[in-house]
Order: sequence, then structure tokens, then C-alpha cells
Amino acid sequence: MASTVIASGCTINLGGAGSDTERVESNESLSQDPSASDEKVQAVGGVGTGETYLEIVNEVNCLAEEVLELERANSLGDGSVDPAMLPDAKRLFARLAVARENAIRGLIETTWPEDVANEIDLIARDWSKVARTEVLLSEAPDLGAYNQLVASYGSFTSTGNPGYVRIQLGVGPATETNDC
Repeated sequence: MASTVIASGCTINLGGAGSDTERVESNESLSQDPSASDEKVQAVGGVGTGETYLEIVNEVNCLAEEVLELERANSLGDGSVDPAMLPDAKRLFARLAVARENAIRGLIETTWPEDVANEIDLIARDWSKVARTEVLLSEAPDLGAYNQLVASYGSFTSTGNPGYVRIQLGVGPATETNDC
């Protein structure tokens, strides 16, 4: 089964040739600078703030966990993975990139309480960089290229602190709050 994914304004072909296609669409490109948005479309504060944050990041957290599960399930035990998992991994990374892009928009279009606003801006910036790598992973031509990208993906150093944001917003860790 072939899949065509539209992510960040580009077409990503996944799998072999075939008539069945899966489309994940995003009409906007990956955020280059999350702070560039001048328009805040949703003001939050008080009790609903934590719930809003969880709604925005949930899909990303769940798909990221799916990626880890796929990698673990296909590990050959020597730091490599079964090459047969590559099409599934590419599809999953395409979905993750689109979900992360949507979450970035949600984070930057929301007005946050002052105690977390700067931290959320850092998270959005970090996620913008990560999403670009996820798009590249979804387009990896072979397992060697995929492995090189996974190595850089896994070594990314975050500047934002989601744990701090969760504490300040009164929500628990992702392991307790993800609704997958």
C-alpha cells in the first residue's frame, strides 16, 4: 500500500506504488520562528489553562510514544532496527510532524499566564526545530539515512522545560495526562 502525506506544504511519498493513499494535510509550512505570530487568538488563564495546554500537546506526546514503541518493537538489540519497519516509521514521523506543527500553532496563538509564557515560547521554538527533522525522517530514502537522522533527532537539546510549564499550570506529567 502506498501512502502520500502532505506535510508542511510538501508531498511525502511513503511505501511502494499502489492505489491506496493516506493523506495528512497541513496548509502551512513549518514554523520558522514561533514568536513571529503577532495575533493571539485565544486568551487563557485560571482553571482552564492546564487543560488547554494538555489539549494542545496531547497528540504530539501520544505519537512520540508510538514512535518509541515502534523502535523498541523492531530493535535488533545491537542499536539497529528491522529494515521492514521503515515504511511504518516514515508514516508515523509524517503524522508526528503535522501534529507537532499544529501544536506549535496552538502554543503560539494562545495567550498564556506570565509565569509560563516565556517557557512556552521556548518549547514552541524547540518543537519547530524538531518538526523539521521529523519531516526529514518521513522522507528518508533508506535505513542508513533514517538511522543518521534518528541519531540527530535523539541528541536534540531542549531549551524549554515542559515539566516546569506542567507544574505551573497544575497538571501532572505526560505519563499521567496523555489521552492516547
